[in-house]
This record gives sequence, C-alpha cells and structure tokens, in this order.
Amino acid sequence: MWANIICITFSAVLYAHALILWPLSWTVFIFLVPLFYVAQQHKLSFGYGFLWGFVFYVIHLLSICHWVAQTYAYGLVLGLSFAAYLALTPAVWFYISRLFAFSPYIWALSFFSYFIFHCKLQCLIFPSGYEYWLSLPMISFATTVWGKACLYWLGSYGSLVLIVVTNLLIYILITKQAWHQLVVLIAILVTLMFGVCLLKPNSIRPLWLDKIGYISPLCIHGESVYDKAFSLKQLLCIYAKSDVTTILMPESTLKTPLNRYPEICAWWHQACPQCLILGAHRQEKGLFNTLFIIKNGKILDYYDKCNPMPFIEFIPSRVVQSSLQKILFEAKKEFNFGNKEHTLTIVDQQFTTQICSDFYMTHNNSSLPIALFLNDYYIIPYSSLLFWYGALYRAITSQNGLLYVGHYNACWMTSGGLEQLA
Repeated sequence: MWANIICITFSAVLYAHALILWPLSWTVFIFLVPLFYVAQQHKLSFGYGFLWGFVFYVIHLLSICHWVAQTYAYGLVLGLSFAAYLALTPAVWFYISRLFAFSPYIWALSFFSYFIFHCKLQCLIFPSGYEYWLSLPMISFATTVWGKACLYWLGSYGSLVLIVVTNLLIYILITKQAWHQLVVLIAILVTLMFGVCLLKPNSIRPLWLDKIGYISPLCIHGESVYDKAFSLKQLLCIYAKSDVTTILMPESTLKTPLNRYPEICAWWHQACPQCLILGAHRQEKGLFNTLFIIKNGKILDYYDKCNPMPFIEFIPSRVVQSSLQKILFEAKKEFNFGNKEHTLTIVDQQFTTQICSDFYMTHNNSSLPIALFLNDYYIIPYSSLLFWYGALYRAITSQNGLLYVGHYNACWMTSGGLEQLA
C-alpha cells in the first residue's frame, strides 16, 4: 500500500511542478509512469485517484489558497475544501476506468480522455461557460524553447498525444526491463527536443509596440486613494514628453471605484496627456472589476469583467447556503458580472479585451488578438508563473497574438516569441 501511495504522490508532485519550472519540464514525459504502475496492479481506486488529485491541486492552487487564507476567516478551510472538490474528478474518472481498463493501452486512452474533459467537469458548480484549462500538462511545453516549437507544430492535442504515448512507452520498456530500448527512446526524444528548436518560427517586433508604455502597480506607493493617485501621477511624468501614445496598467492597479473620483483622472491629465488604460473598480448598482480607458482627464469607455473569479470575486450560486455564506464570506463584497464583450483599440490595433479569469476560466476563441489585463501578484509565485506560461501556451496554440499586461511585466506574446513593451 505504501509503495502505491508514494507512486501516486510522486506523480502528482511531478505533474504540478512540470507546469511552471523549466528544469523540470521534461518530467511531463514520466509523471504518468507511476500511475501506469498502480493502474496495472488494478489498484488505481477512487481513493488513490482522490489522493493524486488532492496533492496536485494543493500545490497547483497554493498561491491562491494562501491569498484566500489571508482574506477570509476560514480561508484555509475553504482552500482545502476546494482542492478536495477538484480531486473528485480524477477520483471518479480513475474508478470508472478501473472497471474496464485491463491493459496499459486502455489506461493511456483513459488518461488522454481525462485531460481533455476534466477542464469542464471540474467547473460544473460554476455558471455555464466556465472552463479551467490551466492544469493541462501541455502548458509545461511553454517553459522551454523546444516545447514552444512542439506546441506550434503539433498543436494542443498533438502535444498531449506525445506526452501520453511517451509515458506509455517508458512504462512498457521499464516493466519489460528493456533498458537498451529505453536508452534509445530517451536519445530519440533528446534529439527531437534539440532538432525541433530549429523549426521555431521567427518573430518580428511590430512597430506599434513602441507607442505603448507600461507602469507596474508595484511601483505605486501610498495607503489612501489620493496617495496612490499622486504616486501614479509622478510615474506618469516619465512618459509626458515621450513618443508613447498609450500607457497600460493591469487589473487592480487601484482597488477603488475610480468612477467616483473624477478629479483623479483630471489630475493625471495634468502630468501626462497620453491615453491611460488601467484596471480599477467601478461602483454603479453594485461593484465591478473594470478596465477604464481615460483620455483628456475623463473616462471615455470601460469594460466590466464578464467572468469573475469563483470564490474570490463571487460565490457560485450552486454552493451558496445561508449558513456557509455567513461563515466563510461574511466580510467579502461580491463583484457583479459584466454583460457585454469589448473591443479595445490601442495605437490603431484592435484587441478583444479580457481581464484575468475572462481568459483563464474560459476557453473562448477570438478572431482578434487578445489584450489580457490581470493581477498576477502573489506572495507565493506559483500562480504568477502559471499565468505567464498559460498565456504563452494559448498564444502559441491559437497562433494569435496576445498582449499580456500583469503586475510584474507587460509584453506582446506570439508563436514566434516575446516582445517587451516600451
């Protein structure tokens, strides 16, 4: 029993860290091998599936769980409960697979199917349209040069086939003690990794990027709204006489209803005549997580987040009970849902506007490049790295440009590479 528990735990730990750490990205080719071992003993039960999922999601959501624990009185309980809920999907899936999977080939098909369908199955308690895809193992490819090239040429499903089939072959060769064939397989994989780098598409920096500036909220200081506004005004002076025409700032640059402080927008205009696009809150018949477009000291337009983050910005109606809400969410104001999509024009370039979970909790394709504004600042940096590589993964597999604007940096992501803003 202990050998199986160690195998299950080891697999989950490899899986979680392969998504964000490039030195461990290669472990995506072996993280399923311990599961094949347990499964072939006909012991990949509901309990083992739950343990695998729980260990993975505790690590995977550690940054967010830490934030929730600091926000709610019972935040630690909430975070662990949510990890346990997510662990039910692999537990049920592996239990059902155990009933008919009697060979490693069928288990390989089961694992492949799980990674395709689990994104939606785990979001059944959320409103329709939600889909969590940041746990896809293919995201690990975005951490390396060879992996990015694989994503470009093989796509999302092709990369998943490569991962599952490689894990299967390694398991078969180990169980047959075919060490020479295993060495040959590893040599082929290493050769392909280096060879595919030569097929990486080239990137040309668009000229319009030089017209866009960026300010990180980490540079803004102060406690009160006006202190932060004054600090930002000083930072804006840097761009006052530059060739930059638009200055971008991410989600939650100011955590205050900016529409209630029109004098602040006029104040910023005195220091900087450029167009400002920044994330803040909006108060109007409720609270919204909003992206504001400010020009000539006035709010010209805004976009309200359409898909707020579950449990952080709203409580899913399917789990709301009066007693649970009072205990866990008593001191937290919920954000309302935006009701319209938005097209943002930056330096004559059109983008589909998305704020954080609009992008990471759905899988809506856009014909336009995406302008993604997010709060990627966490004390535990796992989610910060995951958001970064997840955005790069989507930019490559969709072969559609993505303008990433976070708290740490801002850049233009394409299948050919990254270009920093001015």
